[in-house]
Amino acid sequence: IDSSKALVAVARYIFQDRPYDFTDENDVFQKIINNQNAIKLNQTISSKMNFGGVKVSYLKKYSEKESIEIQVGNEFRKNLLSSDLYVLDLHNNGIVFDNQGFINDVELVQNNLFAQGRYQKKNKKWRYGFTFLNQLIYSDLRGERKSGYYILPGLNLGYENSKTGTFSFNASRKFSTATINDIYTGYIYQGNRNFTRSELPFTVLPNYNFSLSYNIGEVTSQYLAFNINFSANEDYLSNNMIVNPTYTYNQVILVKNSSTISSNLELRKYVKFMKTRISLLSSFTTSDYENSVNNQALIKSRFSSIKTGFEMKSGFTGLFNYELGYELLFNKINSDANSNRYRDQKGFANVYFKLSSLFRIESSMEYYKFGNTDQKATQFLDLKLNYVSRKYNSNIYLQGNNLLNSSSITRYSIDNISESLYTQKLIPFHIVLGINKNF
Repeated sequence: IDSSKALVAVARYIFQDRPYDFTDENDVFQKIINNQNAIKLNQTISSKMNFGGVKVSYLKKYSEKESIEIQVGNEFRKNLLSSDLYVLDLHNNGIVFDNQGFINDVELVQNNLFAQGRYQKKNKKWRYGFTFLNQLIYSDLRGERKSGYYILPGLNLGYENSKTGTFSFNASRKFSTATINDIYTGYIYQGNRNFTRSELPFTVLPNYNFSLSYNIGEVTSQYLAFNINFSANEDYLSNNMIVNPTYTYNQVILVKNSSTISSNLELRKYVKFMKTRISLLSSFTTSDYENSVNNQALIKSRFSSIKTGFEMKSGFTGLFNYELGYELLFNKINSDANSNRYRDQKGFANVYFKLSSLFRIESSMEYYKFGNTDQKATQFLDLKLNYVSRKYNSNIYLQGNNLLNSSSITRYSIDNISESLYTQKLIPFHIVLGINKNF
């Protein structure tokens, strides 16, 4: 409109069609339908989405340090999800069984009418802002129509001083809504002998977030940063696991009250005689949640994780530079059912050789060891040769990946009802020749 006012209109339409068809060969349905000829299962899924939205914003800048923004808009979303599952014998002949529990035909319609106001102001040392969001949400799921009005306020405060550092505080109330992936009533096969379904209605999930951060110094020389975050959910989606010896049914359930606390600390210092920046890193996370096994009472659990590590990065002006780092992650879970702990390790070292302004060599090595199991650690080594052609404004490279020819990487995790070990195969040693051309 002029140098201090603007009017912005945005419209968007999205259509997605994601069909899915796969066949898996295992004996899971031999146990489910008690038929020894059930060797394979075939599942087809159709997922379609139509989305249309429009938003109009008015922005006014009173000065370089004070502004307001007002938004109004509407979003419409329609999701269709259908699935079917077939059981086959060794010769791909269909086996007749009652498959009603494995069929889905779900339609979810959502409409969100919203209005938002945002105010920001900053003076010499202080800055503050307020956000006020109003939303009217309408939904139609299986003929059940719902509507609700929600008010979502937000606040942010900040203080900046070159001697004492910078403080920031943020508080907000937000929410998420159940999606089409949370509300289908027939089982869908997820792989790994696991089936999932939900009988939940369309649900709005409110939560609260609070965060406090502090930093002081210069990132390139001497720096300290700390933050702590707290979030709480009034309602959240959890699961009831129906566990059998050879397969698992996962039923999504609605549970009240969970919380998460996380914090991060970083210390950086440039050591002049080493021409290297050294960083000490640590973090802490703890979360409370509840779930169920075999329709029993909810199990209360607390998961906590502590990470500690360091990084070093050189600032040489000569032939080479390097980056290296290492971190340890200590995980612990306590629940009404059991308790356990495990440790993850990760390290890396990168070395860069600048032979000339046109020729550069990069090497990268990574080290991983997950969990308390006896599996071997995994190492990767990659090497890349770069040549810059200024005449043709391009970069030619020759890259060797997985020079140590590691065959797999294994990950490990524990929750309150299971212990999992995942092994993923890796592409063996190979060479890539490529060119990047700029126009």
